[in-house]
Amino acid sequence: MDNILVLKAIVAAILALWAIDVLRTKRRKEHSDRAIAEANARERHDWRYFRWGLRIMQIACALYFILSAIKFIQT
Repeated sequence: MDNILVLKAIVAAILALWAIDVLRTKRRKEHSDRAIAEANARERHDWRYFRWGLRIMQIACALYFILSAIKFIQT
């Protein structure tokens, strides 16, 4: 009986740490050389649809993980 409570506490802690990591703002570093900064911007622009698709998959997996963790904690 005690093992399940410890496991639920660990799941809750991992969920909280993950939420903190996701909500933290991430800064994009700009290169000091103007040509490199523009090339980076063009590359980000070219790959934007792939990044959007990847982000949607990450969000779907995260929602599944969160709902599974909440169901586990509630049982």
